[in-house]
Amino acid sequence: MAMNKEFLKLQELLLKQSPENCQAIVWLQGDRYDRGPKTLELFKKGLALKIIISGNNKLIGPKKRPGENNVSLKDMKRWLLRREVKNKDIIIDADSLNTRDQSLNVSKIAKKNRWKKIIIVGSYPHYQARYFLTFIKGAAEVGWRGKIINQFARLPENKKPGGRKETAGELTAEEFKKIEEYQLKGHVADIRSGINYLI
Repeated sequence: MAMNKEFLKLQELLLKQSPENCQAIVWLQGDRYDRGPKTLELFKKGLALKIIISGNNKLIGPKKRPGENNVSLKDMKRWLLRREVKNKDIIIDADSLNTRDQSLNVSKIAKKNRWKKIIIVGSYPHYQARYFLTFIKGAAEVGWRGKIINQFARLPENKKPGGRKETAGELTAEEFKKIEEYQLKGHVADIRSGINYLI
């Protein structure tokens, strides 16, 4: 199924969003360490005092999810510690088995701490749109009314993200289909809502 104009518009707007000072930067598990350097860069710039690592330690390794070979939260944390991020500045959400869980759990943390803004680091072009729409929906369900700011590890469309069997371009087409599927389940905001959020 061809990606429609609204999806391409959303992708374009996601590229343009600038980082802002916030309360936490969220490193979403997936694509191994691809998102680590961007997370670290934003943190080192002083844009936030905390980093949330969100995911799980159950669906890691090449045999757990077809086409993926993710690393554990412990390894992600160790990666940050080796780069002079302090232990006290890292928050672990280890209960998220998918993007929807991440959106709900991170939003609950943000609401509990009365945070006004968070930066979420995903991967572009293949993952950014779906995680963003999922987080809009999750934040609304939890009742957190803060601002979601997009930043990303940008990968060439012909390159395979860390631990993946397909290229970023191939995965982008799959993600568009997932967005349509998850809209029917009520797990993501619609694309028009995402565009309006960014505008």
